[in-house]
Amino acid sequence: MNAIVSTDTAAIGLVLGAAVFNTSPPTTQGLSITALGGTPAGDHQRLGNNQAVTVQFNLDADAFTKTLAVRVTGLVSRNGNQDGFSPISVQVNGGQIVSGFTIPGGGFGPQDAIFPIPAALLKAGANALQLQVDGNAQTFFWLYGLEIDFVSGPYVGKALAANLRVSPVALSPGLSITTNGGTFAGDHYKYAQNASFGLQFSLTDLGPGAQVSVALYGLVSRNGNQDGYSPISLIFNGKPILADYTVPGGGFGPQWVEVAVPAELCVAGANTIALTVSPKATTFFWLYDFAVSKGQFYTSVATADFSVSPPKTNQLTVSQNDGSFAGDHVKIAQNGVVAVTYEAASASAALMFEFDGLVSRNGNQEGNAPVSLSVNGTQIIANYVVPGGGFGYQANYFVVPPQLVKAGANTFSLQVASTGTTYFWLRGMAVRTPT
Repeated sequence: MNAIVSTDTAAIGLVLGAAVFNTSPPTTQGLSITALGGTPAGDHQRLGNNQAVTVQFNLDADAFTKTLAVRVTGLVSRNGNQDGFSPISVQVNGGQIVSGFTIPGGGFGPQDAIFPIPAALLKAGANALQLQVDGNAQTFFWLYGLEIDFVSGPYVGKALAANLRVSPVALSPGLSITTNGGTFAGDHYKYAQNASFGLQFSLTDLGPGAQVSVALYGLVSRNGNQDGYSPISLIFNGKPILADYTVPGGGFGPQWVEVAVPAELCVAGANTIALTVSPKATTFFWLYDFAVSKGQFYTSVATADFSVSPPKTNQLTVSQNDGSFAGDHVKIAQNGVVAVTYEAASASAALMFEFDGLVSRNGNQEGNAPVSLSVNGTQIIANYVVPGGGFGYQANYFVVPPQLVKAGANTFSLQVASTGTTYFWLRGMAVRTPT
C-alpha cells in the first residue's frame, strides 16, 4: 500500500466558495450571501416563484487561466404523487448562464447540476452569482447547496478545507474536528510530540476513477540555527497512509504536501483522517491548512486531430467543419462552426469535453475570437476567451451537464462569435469519461 506523496497542488482548493443551506443562517466558506429569498426548511432553503439567492465571490487575476463552474444541489418539490415544476435560472454578474432549467430526479432526492461559467462574464475582484426560481413555477425549489468550483484539467473535484490560521479553526461545511491537541500561535497551530489533529467527513458516490487525497500546509519548526525534527504520520480510517514523514523546506516557510489515499481505505459514509506528530519529535510541527479532496479523473476516449488534413479521428465523427486547414490546425472565422459527434452508451453519462486552440493575434496585439460551445443544440458556454494571448495552444476542459447527454449520437459544436475580428485556431477535440 504505497501512498503517492506530492507537492503538486492541482487537487487542492478546487472549490473556490461554497454555501450550504442546512442551517439558518446558511454556512458559507469562501463566499458571502448578499441576498437570501425563500424560507429555511430544515436541511434546505425553500424557494418559490421569482425568489432568489445571490452570493458574492472574489477572483484574482490568475483565476482567469482556469475554468470555473457553478454546482447547484437541489430538487424540485413534488406535486402530491406527480412531478413538480420549478425551473431555475442562474446569472453571473447579470449575464445568463442557464435559464428555465429543471433539476432532474423527480423530486425524490437532491441532485447536482454543474454549469460552466463563461470567462467573459467574470471580472477581477467581486463577482455576483444569482439563482432564481422562474415566475411560472408551480411547486417549490429546494436549495441544498451552491458551489463555485475550479475545473482543473481532466480532474473535477470537491475540496473540504480546515483553516488553522485562525482560532477557532475555520471549517468547510461537511468537516468536523475529532481531536485537536495543538496550541494556537498567531497564524498557525503548533503540535508537540504525540499531539494530533483529526477530522471526520463523509464520502459518497465513490465510483470508478474517484480519487481521495489529503493535503497539508505546514513546517517543522527550527532548533535555533539548525533544522528541527518533527516527523508526522497521517492515519486514514485507522490505517497509516504516511509514516514518520518530514515536511521539506528546513522550517524556513510552510510547504504543501499532498497524499493520495489508497482506494481500498475509503468507505461510503463517515471517514476519519488524523495527523500525528512523532513521539521522537524534538521541535514543534506548525500546521496552517489541512484539506481533503474527493475528485474524479476523466480519460480521453474519443478524439479528433485537426493538425492533419483530413482530420484524424477516433470514436468521433466530424459532422461540420467550417475551418480551413493551415499547416497544423484549422482556422475558423467569425460565425464558423466545427462540430463532432460522439456515441454515448447511455443517457446522462458523465462526460467532459476538451478542445485545444488559440486566438490568433492581431499583429503585435491580442486578437479577438470568443467561442461558444453547445451540446445537442443547447449552449453550455458562450463568448469564452481562450487564455494565453495567442502565444500557444491551450487545452480547455468543460464538464458537460449530464442532463444534456442522451444514449446514442451526441453532437458537440464549437462556434466562433460573430464579434470575432481574428481567427480561432483549432488543433484538437476530445471527449473524456471518468477513469
